[in-house]
Amino acid sequence: MAEKTAEKTAITQDAAVDTLVLAALLRAVGVGDTVTHKALGEAIGRNVQGKARYVVAAARSMVLSEGIAFGAVSGVGLKRLDDRGKVDTADDAIARMRRQSRRALRMLGTVENFEGLATEDQDRLNAGRCVFGAVALMTGQKGVAKIAAKVAEKHAALAVRQGIALFAPEGD
Repeated sequence: MAEKTAEKTAITQDAAVDTLVLAALLRAVGVGDTVTHKALGEAIGRNVQGKARYVVAAARSMVLSEGIAFGAVSGVGLKRLDDRGKVDTADDAIARMRRQSRRALRMLGTVENFEGLATEDQDRLNAGRCVFGAVALMTGQKGVAKIAAKVAEKHAALAVRQGIALFAPEGD
């Protein structure tokens, strides 16, 4: 047991060191420039292509600590995003959220015996359906277009409540 704990600690420490080394490398990448998988791998002495957890951790740490964002360039490496590139990530995130919410709705729809569930579980199921349904509605093409039109009309950000209100039935 003690051996497994020591091994796990050593792996965690290696991962932390690798993440710090990669973060230092990423910090030096200029806006619009790309760092290759090969350069990232050489920095930590291992192949990172297909095993991106250290790279992802380092890239996330850059966003959190310094506001530096990267996007994946398939088969190449990471590109440091300019402001336009950062805005472009919203389209991918919206599409991903829609897919995930629809997948979750399909999964929740497979419950065969709703009445057999405990009341608490019925409530969680119904809450999940509501949340994922709202996300699916708002992230669909029509939903995104509705929000985008309102934002363009105001030429300003919408408060979350204002965005949600766009989907309320007339008369509510």
